[in-house]
Amino acid sequence: MFRITAYSNRLIRFQYHPQGSFDDRPSFFAQHREHGRELTADADGVYRTDAVEIRVNGDGPFTAENTEVKFPMGTWRPGMTPLGALGGTTRTLDGTAGDPPTSPGYLSRDGWAVVDDSGTVRFASRDPAPPAPADTAIGAPVTRHSSFVISPGDPRGQDFYLLLHGHDFAGALADVIKLSGRPPPPPRAVLGMWWSRYWRYSDQDLKDIVAEFRAHDFPLDVLVLDMDWHLAKDWSGYTWNKDLFPDPPAFLQWCHRQELKVTLNLHPSNGVQAFEADYADFAKALGHPADGSRVAFRCSDPAFMEQYFRRLHHPREDEGVDFWWMDWQQGDVCEMHGLDPLAWLNHLHHLDHDRADRRGVMLSRWGGLGGHRYPIQFSGDTHTKWETLASQVDFTANSAASMAGWWSHDIGGHLQPTPPELYTRWVQWGCWSPTLRLHSSNNPKHERRPWAYSPEVETACRVAVEMRLRYFPVWIAASHRFTETGVAPLAPMWFAHPTAPAAHAARHQAMLGEDLLIAPIVAPMTGGRAERSVWLPPGAWVDLQTGLRHEGDTFVVVEGDLNRVPVFVREGAVLPIDPRPRGAIADLDPSELHFECWPGSGQGVAIEDAGEGDGWQRGEIARTRLQQARTGDEVTLTLHGTEGRFPGLPARRATHIHLRNTGKPKRVEGPEGMEWTWADRTLHLVLPTRLVSEGAEIRIHATVAASSNAPVALREPRTELSPRYDRRQARVSLADLVLLPPADGAEAVVTWTAQQVRTERISQCTGSISRPVVMPCPFSWNEEAGAIRWEVEVTWTWGKEERTDKSACAWDLYTGLGEWDIALLRNPDAAQVTDLDPQRPVLGASEWFPQRYRDLREESLLDGPRLWCDSKLAHRFGRNIGMFAPNGKMQEDALREELIHVAAVTEVEVVETVRVKFQAKALTKTLSIAVNGRELPLDEKNFTPVIELQPGHHRIQAKLVDLDVAQAIRYFRMLTLIPFEEDGTPLTGLGEPRERSIPENA
Repeated sequence: MFRITAYSNRLIRFQYHPQGSFDDRPSFFAQHREHGRELTADADGVYRTDAVEIRVNGDGPFTAENTEVKFPMGTWRPGMTPLGALGGTTRTLDGTAGDPPTSPGYLSRDGWAVVDDSGTVRFASRDPAPPAPADTAIGAPVTRHSSFVISPGDPRGQDFYLLLHGHDFAGALADVIKLSGRPPPPPRAVLGMWWSRYWRYSDQDLKDIVAEFRAHDFPLDVLVLDMDWHLAKDWSGYTWNKDLFPDPPAFLQWCHRQELKVTLNLHPSNGVQAFEADYADFAKALGHPADGSRVAFRCSDPAFMEQYFRRLHHPREDEGVDFWWMDWQQGDVCEMHGLDPLAWLNHLHHLDHDRADRRGVMLSRWGGLGGHRYPIQFSGDTHTKWETLASQVDFTANSAASMAGWWSHDIGGHLQPTPPELYTRWVQWGCWSPTLRLHSSNNPKHERRPWAYSPEVETACRVAVEMRLRYFPVWIAASHRFTETGVAPLAPMWFAHPTAPAAHAARHQAMLGEDLLIAPIVAPMTGGRAERSVWLPPGAWVDLQTGLRHEGDTFVVVEGDLNRVPVFVREGAVLPIDPRPRGAIADLDPSELHFECWPGSGQGVAIEDAGEGDGWQRGEIARTRLQQARTGDEVTLTLHGTEGRFPGLPARRATHIHLRNTGKPKRVEGPEGMEWTWADRTLHLVLPTRLVSEGAEIRIHATVAASSNAPVALREPRTELSPRYDRRQARVSLADLVLLPPADGAEAVVTWTAQQVRTERISQCTGSISRPVVMPCPFSWNEEAGAIRWEVEVTWTWGKEERTDKSACAWDLYTGLGEWDIALLRNPDAAQVTDLDPQRPVLGASEWFPQRYRDLREESLLDGPRLWCDSKLAHRFGRNIGMFAPNGKMQEDALREELIHVAAVTEVEVVETVRVKFQAKALTKTLSIAVNGRELPLDEKNFTPVIELQPGHHRIQAKLVDLDVAQAIRYFRMLTLIPFEEDGTPLTGLGEPRERSIPENA
């Protein structure tokens, strides 16, 4: 039996169960699914909404054969893959140094997306039924489901959501938040500047750091205490290290007097151990013998989690801890089958922090779709490289497709020391990213204080931080728009321009709200000058630093020195700002209201609230709108009275309006008592103190000031290539090529060459071009295995000059056969891995659980250290294996001196005879591979054997024995089956030289 439910005209839920047992309890993704409208078939057997038609033949599971959904952009059937899937995010960026593979979000160029909610855990809600939300009003809570979870139901069922919004991306996200819950605005302080470092700081060391910030006139809002705040006996810990913090309450009170928020590092998965001060009471409360044995972490157990918060966290919060940093909850499995402990902890911590009129927040890794309800997202330990910095811009913007809107990166990188120029550019990006958190690994050479570099670096960082200070009210307004609409503060260029090829080719830039375009410099300077291209959408744009006006719908080239931070503002923009100096970025004073207006016509709104507490859920938000209209030299400003209130909003205040790029006015008319001054091409208006509910109208006669800066005129052509390493986008095209001609035009001939089993060449002659051209690579990935090798050659001719630019790309992509089941064993004599069930131990080993990882094609490759062999997809971002105990994390101390053993098994169905090569990074003396019970001969000369698999069923087993922990992590990774052509060449992964399955208007 099946059921079809509409949550809007374009968001449809499909359910199937053999006995019609439909589960409507809330899930992690779908918090509010009890409010859908069940559809019934009409006389023609069609299920309809105003936007879609659904036909289902029969009463079995939904399949491509029996289900068809028609919507304005095409037809969808179960099993289809959106070749044009856009954006998405991932659990962590640990160990990355470039573009990470991501899991898809809610948006695609195909116009549809699917969220599969089958087999996920459900909330066993004890709460009263929530009121029916007619809309996502600001007063509605973020989530009402605070009770615990139960294992998923009957695995034979189907439960998935189909989004059919075409290119109305904003409409898709608006529908998702009605179903999944709204992203709350985080406390204002966490959007300020953080100081964080993995270091054994004492309370005095941290006081000295704060004093340095004050002495060098840098703002500081959040202080992070990493691992060493607690006893350094384990990654998990809850007991203050009194050697470093002899009086924690006094230190925390001092921090609050300095107007600082404090967060502490958490690694909870090792449970509670005997060295903890609260061990005896904790064990007694749970009926665990206080005999020195560890109280295992059990996040699905309500009794454990009640004591977890009551005894381990609330006392620290009573002392003055403001919120928590979930640094890592190892793995995505725990004692309850199907429950991701990270996602669940994010949920519980957010709700716990939301108590007592506080605004829920924590710093933690992404827990999957639905995780937008739990800011702030922690990206993890990246490499310190230019390509890492560049990738963070795209990653942060594209995460809007999953509504992961509050990423906090390690500003400055993590794993290596940061050269001064790279550090400066990272801080500049951090000042325009959601969270400005300086951080580094535990290395004395890692410096994150701007003043510890050269005066030039300190000055450049100060310029960037002052921009963050000035436009901080824009972030506040953007955070509330995110809550109301689901559109993240930073969004990719294609979000508002889904059919523009240039919007998809524009890399390393993003939109903050609707009016600010952020394009940080992410490559080293040449000859003391930085240069980069920026795509400006249609309309007119003004360079925030130079005041230079550009017509959009084209690429422009900007240049500058170390102080250059390319940011463009839309012509006619009205932005809330705060130009007053202050000691903390988040220290906003509502006694004055400031707007910045750029020439043109438009409007903006200042959105204010208390910055802390849950008043925003009760509608305690103030909105003040300002409109500007320009006709020739006549400008009319209309200030509307403030709507709404919040505690702290004064009854009367002054309003300041700053008109940028304005010539000296000939006439200014406004309310009695208004004052104005003009300097440096800016007209400053000060409206007298008045009731906030009063509006005003101002009329000005003034020209637009001419810019004193000339645009960068290219004297020779530029060729920019953006390879697409994201697998979803590679299905459309392997790269985007941008041709930037010089000012007087040029001719270009582009030749693409793919070198595979066959060699293909495609030449494209553009002729004479005078404007930038975006050209997609004519080759795509056909979702098969292969080592893709291709290159592009561009021959430019301009005037009497001629030049050839070449770029080559290699993309190793090997598809394995089958899915590996993995177990960590304590029994070296086990002959084989027999029954790998994720819900019980294997081979009598009482301490270890096997884990199963499915469908690695689309996700999980960067989901942190975990115990897996990637037989579905070995991308260039391979991961080491990790090891799991029943509580989700290996007891590393207990195994430090003990040898361990790893086993893996996969079941393979082969349709056609195929030659397969085993690729494994492992010590030959410890690795064994068996196919159908027959062990393959391995020696020092042959440890990657090639075998031939005939059609039929095959069982492949691999084992590593007698490894210590370090060896297991180092040597057993990416055991991959690589299919080969007859001549020994890996199977090709090159697609046809055209876009496939993308609508013509995409």
